[in-house]
Amino acid sequence: MKDIVTPVPPEEVRNMIKKCLENAALVNYTRLSAEAKVEEDLSGEVQVSSSKKLEDLIHLAELCVDLLQQNEEHYAE
Repeated sequence: MKDIVTPVPPEEVRNMIKKCLENAALVNYTRLSAEAKVEEDLSGEVQVSSSKKLEDLIHLAELCVDLLQQNEEHYAE
């Protein structure tokens, strides 16, 4: 643990930000795919028609776009 006076190397900061963004993306995908019920259909445990899979993926894409727009609006303020 570094004290607050010692400068942190830029590469270390980039790596920490990258890790945080990857974790945030995983959380967002997990929540969105659960809402769209995509993982259940794509797991292969239950027979689901190709049209249903495509429909679910389109719905997931729409949710992702909505989330990106909300983030853009939030951070634009």
